[in-house]
Amino acid sequence: MLTILIADDQREEREGIEFLIDELGFVLHIETAENGRKALEYLEQNPVDILFTDVRMPLMDGLQLTTEAINLNPKLKVILFSGFAEFEYAKTAISLGVSEYLLKPINVEAFQNTMQKVIAQLTDQEQENIASQIKLEYVKKHVLFNLVNGLGIPSSMKEISFELPDHYHGMFLLEFDKNFFENAGPEFEEFILSLLKDPVDYVNLNGCQSLLLFPHLPADSPCSFRDLGTFLHDSILDNYKVHCY
Repeated sequence: MLTILIADDQREEREGIEFLIDELGFVLHIETAENGRKALEYLEQNPVDILFTDVRMPLMDGLQLTTEAINLNPKLKVILFSGFAEFEYAKTAISLGVSEYLLKPINVEAFQNTMQKVIAQLTDQEQENIASQIKLEYVKKHVLFNLVNGLGIPSSMKEISFELPDHYHGMFLLEFDKNFFENAGPEFEEFILSLLKDPVDYVNLNGCQSLLLFPHLPADSPCSFRDLGTFLHDSILDNYKVHCY
């Protein structure tokens, strides 16, 4: 769920924005702050997707808050609102990277359109991030597969930025009697990784073998690989009714 932080020194203004968000059916987690400084303190400690802030506030005004907030999170969407007499602030706001600018009193239709636009931008951005992460995971697995088989890193992938550890502290080869992975599907990897406390790289080698590569020793103790292997074997047997060696 997306989080919106409403910053305004007038309680009735904050409550009015909260009411509109609820009345128009926007599914957002709402936080409020009574001035710019408290809003900045919240932003420093918590993830926020949308900052909805008044321009004129004590201690720290909306433009100062916007500058600090975008420095903290360049992807933050900022919506400024102010009276008509302060509309000149809009020019400065645009240069700061403000997403939208609304006038007081809030027009319901303008507010609805603005919120829809900003939420759509955030949704598209999240989908792009997911697609990019999936691509990087695919590249990483392909590179690991090549390295394990002594083929080196493909030249087409050398320019793609992803992280590999300098070395691995341990490895499990999971082996099945038959072509287990033809039927197990991608959810097997999710199942295995859900059993492990620490980050592990997973690589499918063929229809009946896969590798678990440990960037760090298991969390419990440096000598727990045998116990961990037994645990994985028993968990696979319980869930998939097959033996893994």
